Amino acid sequence: MLLFDLGKLPGQQSMLIFHALAGLGIEALVIVSPKIPLVSIGYFQDAEQEVDLPYCRESGIPFMRREVGGGATYLDENQVFYQLIWRKITKIPKSDPRHLPVVFRSSCGDL
Repeated sequence: MLLFDLGKLPGQQSMLIFHALAGLGIEALVIVSPKIPLVSIGYFQDAEQEVDLPYCRESGIPFMRREVGGGATYLDENQVFYQLIWRKITKIPKSDPRHLPVVFRSSCGDL
């Protein structure tokens, strides 16, 4: 597994990197912060209902739809995000979510 500690990237690039890695089948841990604020919308969400899109447009806040589910979120440089990307064939230990350190160690080793 690769480690990408990317620091701060321009808004949407901070989200697009994990989509690109997944599409390429590259397993990685990505650590990143968006340099420019943006709104990220979940794959199955109705953007018009979940986000004030006119306000975003008027305020110059970009928005994008993720290729994964979850709720809409506002992201900015005061937050640090991590994404773990695994190929579907990778064996991930089944574990209680409260034991995420076990999953990290088994997947990432000593990154």
